[in-house]
Amino acid sequence: MKRVVPVFCALGPTLRPVLLSTAVATVAACRSSHNPRLERQRSEMRAVLEAQAAAWNRGDIDGYMQGYARRPDLLFASGGSITRGWQPARNGYVERYGPGRMGHLEFTFEEVTPLSTDAGIVVGRYHLRDSPRAGDGVFTLILRRDSSGWAITHDHTSATPDAPGSQAATAPTDKSGAGEL
Repeated sequence: MKRVVPVFCALGPTLRPVLLSTAVATVAACRSSHNPRLERQRSEMRAVLEAQAAAWNRGDIDGYMQGYARRPDLLFASGGSITRGWQPARNGYVERYGPGRMGHLEFTFEEVTPLSTDAGIVVGRYHLRDSPRAGDGVFTLILRRDSSGWAITHDHTSATPDAPGSQAATAPTDKSGAGEL
């Protein structure tokens, strides 16, 4: 009886890991780049921040805060401080960016990464203009999805120090408004 050796085993110990890692990378790339579920999650997470920017630019702090989970364990890390809670965050925004001080906010997205069906990370940049607290910076957000949709549960924001045209060095600016709470 003739013995049949699977092709994978016949490749030898040098080529097997190469073939296996190539196959795994190919499958992962195909799943992440062309998976409709992942693309929908990315779109939904971006939509949270786009709605926040639109509310901000209308001067609507409460609309902006809709993007955050209304929970006491909401976490902001910025300006060397850690602040917890939706209400303290809202209070900080009102204090710092009350009527006539909000300016124009834009976000750019570096990475929008679903981690599971109900969690994801967004890494990006913010640009705040036409405000006494104008400036630029970067952020990393953790979003969770529940029955009411996606919302930010953790926000780590850092202002870009001394950027040309920025007042970040004298008036710390961050996306959360929580750095100085």
